[in-house]
Amino acid sequence: MKTIRYSFVLILFLFLCAQLTFAENFPGAKTVVAYVQPNQGSPYYAYGTFGIDIGKKYVSEAQETETARTKFAFDLTSIPGNATINSVSLEYSITNWGNGSYKFKITQIDDKSSPQDIWLNIGQSTALFSDILYGSDNLNSEALTSMVNSSKGGNLYLGALSQNETKLDSWANLDLTLSIDYSVPQNSVSLTADNNFTASGGTNHGTMIIDGVNQTIPLSGYTFTKTVGQNLILSANSPQDDNQSYQRIWHSGVTNSSNWTRNGVFRWSNQTYSFIVAADDDGKRYVANLRKNYAISRDDQTEFDGTIQDGIITYIVNQNSGDITAPATLTPGSITYNFAGWTDDFTLPNTRAITPTDNETYTALYKYPHHANYTDAYKNNSQRKFVQTPDGTMHIVYESMNYIWYEISTDGGSTWRIMNDGKPLNTDAAKNPSMDYHGNVVAIVYQQNNSGYYDIKLSTFYAFGNDYILGQNTLVNYDQYDTYSSDANPVIGWGYNGRAIIVWAGAYQDDFYVKDALIYKYCSVSQTGFYVYESGNVLNSTENSVNPTVYYNEYAYSTYNFHLAWEEQITSTSSKIYYQRLYPDNNDEIQFADYDEVSYGSGYSKNYRPAIVSQDFQNLGGRREDIRLSWIGYRKTSQEDQLGKGNSVSLGETRVLHKHKFFNTWSGLSVFGNNVEGISQNHGENIIGYWQPYALAWSEVSGSTVTNKYVRYHETPTVIRTLSTNGKHIQINNSTDYNDMYVNSFQNTTSPYSFDLSESLSGGLSKDNSLAINQGREGVVIKDNAEFYFAIGDIILEGENINFVELDDTLTIDGQEMLNDYLLSLPFSVNDNSSLTYGVQYGIVDSALAVNALSDGSTINFKVQLIDEQTGEVLGLFDNITYSQDNVFQYNNIGYQLDLTGIGNRTVRLKLVVYTESECDYSLSKRFADEAILGKAGYKQVKYQGSLAVTDYAIEQNYPNPFNPSTTIKYQLPQNGLVTLKIYDILGKEIATLVNSEQQSGRYEVNF
Repeated sequence: MKTIRYSFVLILFLFLCAQLTFAENFPGAKTVVAYVQPNQGSPYYAYGTFGIDIGKKYVSEAQETETARTKFAFDLTSIPGNATINSVSLEYSITNWGNGSYKFKITQIDDKSSPQDIWLNIGQSTALFSDILYGSDNLNSEALTSMVNSSKGGNLYLGALSQNETKLDSWANLDLTLSIDYSVPQNSVSLTADNNFTASGGTNHGTMIIDGVNQTIPLSGYTFTKTVGQNLILSANSPQDDNQSYQRIWHSGVTNSSNWTRNGVFRWSNQTYSFIVAADDDGKRYVANLRKNYAISRDDQTEFDGTIQDGIITYIVNQNSGDITAPATLTPGSITYNFAGWTDDFTLPNTRAITPTDNETYTALYKYPHHANYTDAYKNNSQRKFVQTPDGTMHIVYESMNYIWYEISTDGGSTWRIMNDGKPLNTDAAKNPSMDYHGNVVAIVYQQNNSGYYDIKLSTFYAFGNDYILGQNTLVNYDQYDTYSSDANPVIGWGYNGRAIIVWAGAYQDDFYVKDALIYKYCSVSQTGFYVYESGNVLNSTENSVNPTVYYNEYAYSTYNFHLAWEEQITSTSSKIYYQRLYPDNNDEIQFADYDEVSYGSGYSKNYRPAIVSQDFQNLGGRREDIRLSWIGYRKTSQEDQLGKGNSVSLGETRVLHKHKFFNTWSGLSVFGNNVEGISQNHGENIIGYWQPYALAWSEVSGSTVTNKYVRYHETPTVIRTLSTNGKHIQINNSTDYNDMYVNSFQNTTSPYSFDLSESLSGGLSKDNSLAINQGREGVVIKDNAEFYFAIGDIILEGENINFVELDDTLTIDGQEMLNDYLLSLPFSVNDNSSLTYGVQYGIVDSALAVNALSDGSTINFKVQLIDEQTGEVLGLFDNITYSQDNVFQYNNIGYQLDLTGIGNRTVRLKLVVYTESECDYSLSKRFADEAILGKAGYKQVKYQGSLAVTDYAIEQNYPNPFNPSTTIKYQLPQNGLVTLKIYDILGKEIATLVNSEQQSGRYEVNF
């Protein structure tokens, strides 16, 4: 209890000592107003004129009567707001009056300013005191104390008027004084200093310098005591980091400037705030309002060095603007890149103004001219990406970093420049560009991402002085059905009279259904825009139609044909090539004409990535368009078949396949190269005559080595040349002469991936391939959509190549006999010591189709004969293969070396003979390569007499591999007959019957 009492007394003592008592007088400042009644004229209100404060008085000299009322203003600003009013008395003193028996009253009034308002306010307000006799005394009341208490720190206004204003002697001179007794706390006050943010980490409000000491500000603010009358210095720390990842600074700029506030009211604008502490500062919160300073970072997106994060490059205060700069060139390693634009707005220069709304990162795009980081930048040879306009300017278009880039060269390919001011053509992600030209205007189409779907875009560039200027970048179509991830692969054919057709693999709405097909837009295109005549889907195209290629002759003097080809996918490993001719009628409506399966009977299971061109050509038959169509063919080899489906090792063969069309007739197939990766073709233009330049180029891959090769198609004999370039994907430009035709090769093996222009295709250069050209012939038997192919070639006598009988490109193979006539070599002379080698290849395109086609018991037989040129005698039979329903195994490529001992001096030929009794279609192709046409592991040595001729019955020894689920059983028949081949186990139990049918004499293989 003692402790409790002691504490109570101490607290009371502190409370009492915390008070200071003051007694002060506050004289009232008078403002006298009068109601004046002039001798002549209307009465009016005016500030006092005759020296009285209240009452009424007549002045004979002026001959006017004046009634006065007075406003008293008491300045109480010196009384602190926290003062306690103990007592108040109002002293009045009348020093001069007309009649001492009169009375007056005092009212509480507002702060009025005009004479009339003051007069009325004094008279109409409620009286605080009434019936006061003229004289001198003190007045007090609770109401008066309350009025003073509510007016401390400000002003109090009272009004005085005579209660006998109708009497002329009611005037008087009046003074009022307030005597106030009040108490205020001792001269120390409690203040709180704070920042307007929570600091990083969230545990405090940052720091502030208070009277020279750096203080950490708690979440509730920093509260401290200060003596009234002392100087206080508050200084804001800048910069600081808040818990929202913003930098906070004291900002002195005009927009969104920093300031100090007291309880939310502005007090000061400088970073350091110095002031004298007043009593009314008690309990007040002083806040330093620091502004968000947005951190602006820059990333440099490069093609081959990744994205370089430069970090924070500047700060910009919220609601303010500033400049950021990206260097014009950037060399992060060994590559010097050029600034190509800001990814959020490619129209802006490398120094740009920004007004950020948050911490922001801006990405500057940097381009390595004539390079691309996309390995498939040139892969789709169905799209034209390299052209030359009549003014000699070379143009290329390609994809890199998900952007489309357009470059030109005006010096024959020595230097290249990125157009569109060094910026990409697209604003959002884009891919699959292609181009064409008309006159000196270039048109580029591509697909651009639009919210997960895609737009087909068209940009045109036209020659202006020594430059090419962007003429248009226009939405051609918004495809709302196909996602951007699909490859539309748009192409454009543009030529005579400015007409163009744009085709892509997309979707269209037919009635109420959405269908996939090839979509086209037929329009006129100029340097400033385009006009669409018609849109629709390509007749005969389906949802499996991909990789369109289109051509419209720039110099089509006699025809107005759009030539369109595409890849029709059947399965993931099977596809065909279709061709269709389109032409506008007199109403500018597209009509569909020729439609062909050009790859029919090619002997390849997958026919893909076609490329098409056409030429105006004139010979004795008149003027026509010569249409040339090339594509890549793929088929499995026996080795791949033996590895089994799904094996990751691919031993298939890929080659260039080529056809052209004369007078509505497709030529036979020409086949070039080995292990082909990319192809390209182009021709001369604006030439009418019997000969025009045409070149076909391809890339061959052997391990890590890539070689570019080409043929000039009109050369006889065919010469394959090797180029100095080594890219997998290539494009040939158009020109009027081989001297101005080049291969633009894109190597994507070693980074940085680059474009390289070859020497001209004029030939006769040191890089020409000097090796002999091997030739071969391949025939295909087509039965019920099953294709059986067979080839003979690589006939070499004493190191010299033996070619085949002449085959006209216009020839149509209409039967088995004609086919055999052209599977015949030219005659060659041999003797006992001659060295003669050759190769053969047999195969099927699809084993399931082959079994089904031969289910009727039919067979297809191939054999190779050595024939005496003079007598026609068959000197030897070197292969005799029969396909049946039970025997559809894929044969290997086989090489033979003939032992000609005993043959004497003879002139002979080699001939591949095809035989079948079934109704079939036939095709024939010429094969060319500057190395072995038919890949062979080695050569089998055989006697010329035909040691391979069957003279007795035999079944070869078989050694099944326990790790392989299948084995090949070989047997031979010297004559026709019924054949039964059964499998027994070691106990003599019959396991399976492999063959039970009539078979012709020959050699057979069956897979078990």
